[in-house]
Amino acid sequence: MIYVNNIPVNVHKFPAGEQSMLDFEVLITDYDRYIPIRWNYEDDSELFTLICVVNHIRDIYSDTIINLHLPYIPHARMDRTKSTSEIFTLKYFTKIINDLNFNKVFVNDPHSDVSVALLDRVINVPITNVLEKVIGEINDKNLIIYFPDAGAFKRYKDEPALKDFHKCYGEKVRDWKTHRITGLNINMNGLNLSNPAEYSVLMIDDIISYGGTFYYSANKLKEEGFGKIYAYSTHTENEMLNEEKGTFIKSLNDGTVERLFTTDSIFNKEHNKIETIKIWMS
Repeated sequence: MIYVNNIPVNVHKFPAGEQSMLDFEVLITDYDRYIPIRWNYEDDSELFTLICVVNHIRDIYSDTIINLHLPYIPHARMDRTKSTSEIFTLKYFTKIINDLNFNKVFVNDPHSDVSVALLDRVINVPITNVLEKVIGEINDKNLIIYFPDAGAFKRYKDEPALKDFHKCYGEKVRDWKTHRITGLNINMNGLNLSNPAEYSVLMIDDIISYGGTFYYSANKLKEEGFGKIYAYSTHTENEMLNEEKGTFIKSLNDGTVERLFTTDSIFNKEHNKIETIKIWMS
């Protein structure tokens, strides 16, 4: 969904699939030439909506300042190619965004540093306040922070909201023929616990698709005897709720994990064990 001045852009479609935006209106004063656009990504068709909206605004207000708030960067997972048969979609997506010539582009917790490098005038907004809210709601002094792999540990280990907590991480075990995760081991990062049951765990990662990493992590943490387990993901795909394809949804439904915290960057569904935190970048 795309919002202009916090108002959603309503898009209708003709039978052939063309977009129709007949009730779009944006008003600004001579004293305020700033317009914020927020894009909570749902699918690539919204990129055409964005192109139309930006150009329409500039046709009316030629000297306006437009900032794009893009909490989730689409195509960030396609940040490299291995052969000429693979299309570098992130490169071309960011080129379109750059060509729209925004004053600033605000992002949250990008999946790849390459995506940030390819965007012009980008500002990576820290998620410190979101993590502080999550930790405050858990409200457990015996909280350990767990990352599903060494990469996530490196990514978040210096995050200010986590400075007072011990951190550990998982080491994935894969079937290299199928590339599927078959299990993992926990690297406690020097911490020895006589009674793990006295400690709660907050698992943290940047994105969940079907949640296999969190699923295996939660099972291993329970096997090791830890108490309550929580999870946080900045970006959670709606498909995570798919009970046929998803794995982490099983951990929520059977009580292995108490609650998943996420932001509204791309997740727009409801589940009684998922708390969505709204983020707005100024």
